Amino acid sequence: FAVYAAPVLLNYMSRVEALEKVIATQIALPYCSASPVCEIEAGYAAGVSDCREAIRRAGYPIEGDD
Repeated sequence: FAVYAAPVLLNYMSRVEALEKVIATQIALPYCSASPVCEIEAGYAAGVSDCREAIRRAGYPIEGDD
């Protein structure tokens, strides 16, 4: 069984990898730089907000979106 199953499994694994490359949508998250001028909490909140917006623009819904 293993002699038969191993090549079949490898074939399907390569097909899955090819399909993942075709359907994968890359999300470019915004560049964030730590600035001592900004407050830490405000900078974190702004970074999270920017990332959430980039995810939405890529076509993925975010929990809480209706």
